[in-house]
Amino acid sequence: IFNIRVEGLQTLAHMEVVNDKLEVRDGNSGLDKLYLFILRKASAERRSLRVDEDAVIEFIRQIVATIACADFPLNAEWLASFLLFDSNEVVSVLRSMESVIRPGDENNSGFGIEFFDSSFRDFIRDEKRCADRRFFVDIPAQKDFMALRCVNLLQNRFGKNAAMLYASMTWLHHIKSGNGLGDELVHDLTGLCTDKAMFQRAC
Repeated sequence: IFNIRVEGLQTLAHMEVVNDKLEVRDGNSGLDKLYLFILRKASAERRSLRVDEDAVIEFIRQIVATIACADFPLNAEWLASFLLFDSNEVVSVLRSMESVIRPGDENNSGFGIEFFDSSFRDFIRDEKRCADRRFFVDIPAQKDFMALRCVNLLQNRFGKNAAMLYASMTWLHHIKSGNGLGDELVHDLTGLCTDKAMFQRAC
């Protein structure tokens, strides 16, 4: 089942056996359960490495949330660099979720990472549908996180060139589409603006 794409998953999730026959079921309940199963399966695979469960779930949630909120599709190297994650671990998670996530080109020369279908994005951003809130993605809050990460990257110059490039192109848009300027972001923006040369490159 994990080798078929989301179109097939949606079909299976919306059908049930009634009087020995497959019938279509209304609503998203079946699809939601399937999406949650995929997320939990990816989490269980990483927990085999004896990592704390909540830390594993947050690792996966952050990858999914960043894909959902990125201004343009990132490849695995850019995604890992932006989140300061190990690229091999990011690729491993992407492979475990290939039924809902197009992993992109691992050689970083082709298409970026995307969801196969918008229904998965709709699921993870809907608190009522995403029954395990640990996987829920608050889009404005994630935009705030990504704005802060962009400013951190530009201010401290850590991360690979790919992450720096993404940060320089998108930091302002992430700020505008988030909840607003929090104290931490204002502080880091102030620090960034004091370095005129870096600020000009960011703009």
